[in-house]
Amino acid sequence: MEKVLLVDDEPGVLAALARELRTGPWEIITCESPAQALHEIDRQPLALVLADYRMPGINGVELLEYCRLRRPATMRIIMSGYSERDILLEAINRASVFRYLCKPWNSEELLDSVVRAVDAYLSQRSDPAPSGTAEAAASKPAVPSQASSSELLRLARDESNAILLSDGSD
Repeated sequence: MEKVLLVDDEPGVLAALARELRTGPWEIITCESPAQALHEIDRQPLALVLADYRMPGINGVELLEYCRLRRPATMRIIMSGYSERDILLEAINRASVFRYLCKPWNSEELLDSVVRAVDAYLSQRSDPAPSGTAEAAASKPAVPSQASSSELLRLARDESNAILLSDGSD
C-alpha cells in the first residue's frame, strides 16, 4: 500500500485533510511539524507529500525541496491559503511540485490531485524510461485553480522547458 504524508501545523486542518482522503487506496501519515515530516521522509518511501506552505521552522517549499533531494520519486503537492505568485514560482522552481492547491480546498479537486499524484508515482516506478520520471510527471502545470488566483491567467513552457507565467497583459 502506497503512503501519503500530510503536513500541516494546524491540527484541525490536518485532521480534515486526513478525513477527506481516508477512503483512498493508500496509507495516510500525518505530521504536525516540518521536523516530524523530515523524519518520515528519511524513514520510508512515500508516494506523495502534501504540505502546507506556512509552517514554523521551515516553510512547505523548503520541506518539499528536501523531499525532492532525498526522495526524487516522491510526488509533491503544496497547499496555501495565500495566492501569492512568489509562492507558486518558488514551489515550481525549487521543489518541482506536482500541484499547487489553494485553501480552502475543493474536496473533489483535492482527491483528484492526490489520485493523479499517486498514479504518477506508480507509473514512474513501472516505467523507468525518462518520460516516467518525477520531473516528467511534475511538468504538468501546477497552477492555483480557484478563482481567487485569477491573476495567473496563463502558464506555459518555453523551448528549454522553463515555466513561463503571464498575467495576460502581453
